[in-house]
Amino acid sequence: MERWVVDDEPSVKYPIYTRGNVGEVFPAVVTPLTWSALGHQAELGWRDAYADFGAIRPEDYG
Repeated sequence: MERWVVDDEPSVKYPIYTRGNVGEVFPAVVTPLTWSALGHQAELGWRDAYADFGAIRPEDYG
């Protein structure tokens, strides 16, 4: 798999990634600056939401 300079280390536990839904979640193109500024907070919010409705256990996040 070709890696981009901004890629993070691949997850051993969750090896499949997709951008299939990003167009529905973000109304415009998500730039590297947008992700750098807001990505961590957005991820924490999604983690809480998934844990709250039982889709993923908090301990699964590692």
